[in-house]
Amino acid sequence: MPPRDASPYNRRMAADGSIIVTTTKARQFPALALPRAVSTGLVLIAAAALRFPGLGRQSLWADEGNSWGMALRSLSAIGPAAAADIHPPLYYYLLNLWCRLFGTSEAGMRSLSAVLGCLLVLVTLWWATAVAGRYVGLTAGVLAAASPFAVYYSQEARAYILVALLAAAGTACLTVWMQTRDRGRGGLALPVAYVLLMAALVWTHYLGIVVLALHNLAVVVRWLRHRREWRRETRVWVVMQAAVLVLYLPWLPVMLRSAGGWPAISAREGLGFYLGESLRLFTVGPTGGPLTGWGY
Repeated sequence: MPPRDASPYNRRMAADGSIIVTTTKARQFPALALPRAVSTGLVLIAAAALRFPGLGRQSLWADEGNSWGMALRSLSAIGPAAAADIHPPLYYYLLNLWCRLFGTSEAGMRSLSAVLGCLLVLVTLWWATAVAGRYVGLTAGVLAAASPFAVYYSQEARAYILVALLAAAGTACLTVWMQTRDRGRGGLALPVAYVLLMAALVWTHYLGIVVLALHNLAVVVRWLRHRREWRRETRVWVVMQAAVLVLYLPWLPVMLRSAGGWPAISAREGLGFYLGESLRLFTVGPTGGPLTGWGY
């Protein structure tokens, strides 16, 4: 008889006393039999293989040209220039430093987004594993690695993949922090990481404020369900939000001054148009053709 831990089966007793035998997840899903580091590495290799080839195949398009112009400025000049732009300056600071190492060619500039896209896959895998286990985590990692939408923005010299990475990482920290607090555990690492990530998010894109609002809504719902247990956590949460605001204060006047001056980005469309566009972007990607049957 093999050792009990080595058995590929799970055994449990039914109500009538009979034994029910089922295969383990490792037997059902061979990837789970691999060491965690190996399976994670394979997902990251797949993500990199989809993101890095062809970075310099096409010339920079209009918005990427704006990123190129920002990257050529000095660090001290980026802030004032970004104040007249539609986005905050954090991505441009990172791109400036990146281009000092890898150049301002198409491939050099876009490689930053490719690296950020691979990190997004890793964060997605970790987040899903923490919430729902290793099988769900690997599945989520594979889907994130192969997502046409994520691959497209991982090959563009713009801030959007950084926005996705920071939003996902901050939300993952919040999720795990709430789980650990529910179990009566927790330390400072997750709250500090959350504050830094969310501050970086609003320094990257103004719509990061929407992510913060959704996080606050989630915490309010959690507080309403566990009001007595969450008294201390509520105070910690208020401090975390205040810390994000303090870190954003230097740029807050620019955001308030610019908020009313942004032009509309598109004409108004019906609900079917936006549902169809969402489905198209998350299935075939931004370069895919239009989908029929969605009212546009």
